[in-house]
Amino acid sequence: MNFLEANRILKDFSGGVAADFLLAMSGNGDNLLLYIKAYGAKSGLDAKPQQLDFGTLGQYLASNQTDSPTQEIFLLFPWDFAPACDWRTGVAVEPPSFKELLQQVEIFAQQLQNRGVKGLYIPAPIPPLYYDNDQQKQLSSQLTATAVALGLKLLNPHCFSLDSYLATGTPIGAAHLPHAAEEITVFLQKKSITAVSRITGGGKALITDLDNTLYYGVIGEDGLNGIQYGPQGVGYKHFIYQTVLKRLKNEGVLLIVVSKNDSDLARLPLTDGDMVLKQSDFIHISASYEAKSAQISSISQQLNLGLDSFMFVDDNPVELAEVSLALPQITCGKFPVSNKESFSELLEQINQFFHRKTVSQEDKSRTELYQKRLLGLAPSQVGGADLTTFLQQLDMELIIHDRTKKGGERGIQLINKTNQFNLNGRRFKDDEVDAIISQGGRLLTATLYDKSGSHGEILSCLLTVDGVVESFVISCRVLQRYVEHAFICWLCQQSFNLSSFSFKKSDRNKPLQKFIASEGFVKDSDGAVKVDGTSFLQLHQEKLGIFKLRF
Repeated sequence: MNFLEANRILKDFSGGVAADFLLAMSGNGDNLLLYIKAYGAKSGLDAKPQQLDFGTLGQYLASNQTDSPTQEIFLLFPWDFAPACDWRTGVAVEPPSFKELLQQVEIFAQQLQNRGVKGLYIPAPIPPLYYDNDQQKQLSSQLTATAVALGLKLLNPHCFSLDSYLATGTPIGAAHLPHAAEEITVFLQKKSITAVSRITGGGKALITDLDNTLYYGVIGEDGLNGIQYGPQGVGYKHFIYQTVLKRLKNEGVLLIVVSKNDSDLARLPLTDGDMVLKQSDFIHISASYEAKSAQISSISQQLNLGLDSFMFVDDNPVELAEVSLALPQITCGKFPVSNKESFSELLEQINQFFHRKTVSQEDKSRTELYQKRLLGLAPSQVGGADLTTFLQQLDMELIIHDRTKKGGERGIQLINKTNQFNLNGRRFKDDEVDAIISQGGRLLTATLYDKSGSHGEILSCLLTVDGVVESFVISCRVLQRYVEHAFICWLCQQSFNLSSFSFKKSDRNKPLQKFIASEGFVKDSDGAVKVDGTSFLQLHQEKLGIFKLRF
């Protein structure tokens, strides 16, 4: 599209879906707005962009202004993060403090993050601030990595024109205005189309390959000194990828490695190298020569997370196809090997999949929590592993609470959020629980401790006065520890007149189905699920003995 064509399109445009937005940028965007309107018209959008006064982007962010149009699209440059990088101010005689520059970058990035800024970044060249060229490159790379970590889409650095910027304040060259405008318009459309879907991103865990994905090279062939992952050369994309994963980890996303490799080699770059990501950033490292789909399936079962909450990133199309065919619920993303493949598309896919509105303190500590939980997960039962011996080493203590009179909020919350180990999938309102209790029912919960610390209240059981278990749920994070067996053993010992379980099969409660199908449970002629207390105690006494149990 050229200038004349843009004017013709706008002249013939009869109107479309209104799209008011603010284009927040530090330079002059007058010429850019024309092309944005034209590309919007081609897409059926009546784009009505506004822009900030020249050079007021910093003040706009600092003022925390809230009376802007409903949508904001930011178009950012290096000098927005660090003013010393602005060509228009000239180059200082003395090089600026590198540490202070990075602090400015961090402060500006935090302002963007607090505001939930979305938009684009042009990694324009920066003035020669340092005589050390390596330091110059490091600053430029850090600025780009920060932009990517914030979820900003990268535009071609050639969009920037120093001549245009110095002459008119327009940082984008005339030849690249149509391209920049098209990208902004696409982003404007995405913001409208994906606003609802982004709220329900739902991603919980990112599984990544190692060789030619987390770093460039093959650790088994190139060795630790041969792989590359720094902010330069062929390692540049891998460096940015790692910074994105680091940000996700700090926002509560679980990071996992699945690699066809020897275990010691897989861990080597994460323990002995100087990469952005370390072994402590991952909750699990799976390295074997089994099919990757088999490794992922095993991890999903151990963590009790649905496959649809995983994203798998690999550079090898064969591996991606194998996982996709075997586990179609998983979202797969291809790490680009050649320059013809789009790295920015992968980053956008990751950003969409793990979208969240807020980040809580619990989110920030999720990796540590799951690392502790994995310490307590039982090994695979394939091959006859002795689970009893393993679990006894965890020094587990199960404390049962009677929440009938007060303190039952967590118990009701568990009932209404747990899916995998859920007796029937029924959700209860507070007044429904109150009605059962008012008739003589009980609400019981349990807290689990082990040598790694407290796992909080992880069990909830709602009984009627007639001894019917209306709800029985256990948090998925502590399954495979025989908590359910210990609790039912204890329940059988009490004077609750336990009669039956309101069991209902669902697509999600397979762990509960397996438990109900185990020895000690029976079905009467009407199909009701009951437990033979004496038999159950005899069969599972050893599992009860794994715990120190208090009431």
